[in-house]
Amino acid sequence: MVHGGISYFVQDSRELNPKDPDDGALLTGVGHVNRLDGTGQTLIGVFLQAQNEGSGTRPTDPTPAMSSAEGQSYLPITLPRSNPYAYRGGRLAPGDEIPAPDSASRESTEDGALLVYRVPADIFITDRPFTLAFGAGAHAASVQLDL
Repeated sequence: MVHGGISYFVQDSRELNPKDPDDGALLTGVGHVNRLDGTGQTLIGVFLQAQNEGSGTRPTDPTPAMSSAEGQSYLPITLPRSNPYAYRGGRLAPGDEIPAPDSASRESTEDGALLVYRVPADIFITDRPFTLAFGAGAHAASVQLDL
């Protein structure tokens, strides 16, 4: 999917379990996620690649919104700078991509930079399908997530 001259590719989307060692590593530096037990909330991870295939420098969407079929919209939680898997929007020069080819995100099994969304745990029962939106208003573009 292309938005604003940037090609976005969702590599994977799934529920994250902070107690799982692999998911715990993805959530490096996010101490408050461990308080999810009993709160009726869960974490959704979206693993994303972005590439500027154009000839000029272009901005990426810094905070793509995830929406449910019922119209609820969720913004990603802020991952700390110390998290090597976090998606960081910014400006991409021609040919540049997120995540960078030699980064931890690219080396992970999901092969994408991580966005994390905190959502109600029962959302999977009634609110499918989910979409990830880039931009806003009439110029927004979206892709359906495989959750």
